[in-house]
Order: sequence, then C-alpha cells, then structure tokens
Amino acid sequence: MLGILVIAHGNLGHALLECARHVLGELPDRVAAIEVYMFDNEATMVARLWPAVEAIDDGNGVLILTDIFGATPCNISARLMEKGKVEAISGVNVPMLLRAISNRNLPLGIAVGKVMHGAKEGIVRLSTDQCYSGEE
Repeated sequence: MLGILVIAHGNLGHALLECARHVLGELPDRVAAIEVYMFDNEATMVARLWPAVEAIDDGNGVLILTDIFGATPCNISARLMEKGKVEAISGVNVPMLLRAISNRNLPLGIAVGKVMHGAKEGIVRLSTDQCYSGEE
C-alpha cells in the first residue's frame, strides 16, 4: 500500500491527520505528517525527510500531500519526488487526504488521479437549503 506523507506549514499536517482520524476512527500505518517552519532550510529539510519517506514506503511508493503551491513545503516535496516512486500533490484538504487514505491500495499513478478528483469534489459552494433545514 502507498505511504502518505503530509508536508505542510506548522501543525497543519498533524491537524489534517487528526481530522482524518476523527472521521475514520483510526489512521492506517504509514501515514505521517511533517511540519515546516519559515526558518527551515530546504536543503536541510530534504535530507531530513528522506528517512521519513523511506520509512513509510513498503515498496509501492509514497504520495506526498502539501499545502500551498510554490511555498517551502511544496518546494521540499518537489525535491523528494521520483517518477513512479514518490509523487506529490499541492493544495491538500481533508477530502484529498481521505481520498488518499481510501485509495492507497491502488498503483501510485492511478491513486494520484483519484486523490486530485476527490480534492476538487470536496470544494462545494453551500446553500442554506442544502445544509440547514430550519428546524431546531
């Protein structure tokens, strides 16, 4: 199964994992989060993160989910990528993470497509008649 690594600013990654734990009841093995702070050096972080990537890879690959495209966590993630072994997607949200966990038994390339689709499906403009019945 795919390993899943969330690389994000501050404690965002851990907060996303806690949300997934709340929804799912528990997190599967080989799902982790790494914190990145503004004072972190990209080259140092890449060297520090390789062991984390290897620790969650059972041979089927690792999917990295990161927050803001072009920001430090994203740049670090890009430096960890290896075609067919480590892939990364930016714009992490809860639906993306849940879709990643749910599809971690698929090959990496197929999982990437499903995870991206799930992230986009999770963005919905609400209306009051969808969410609130008006009854107490």
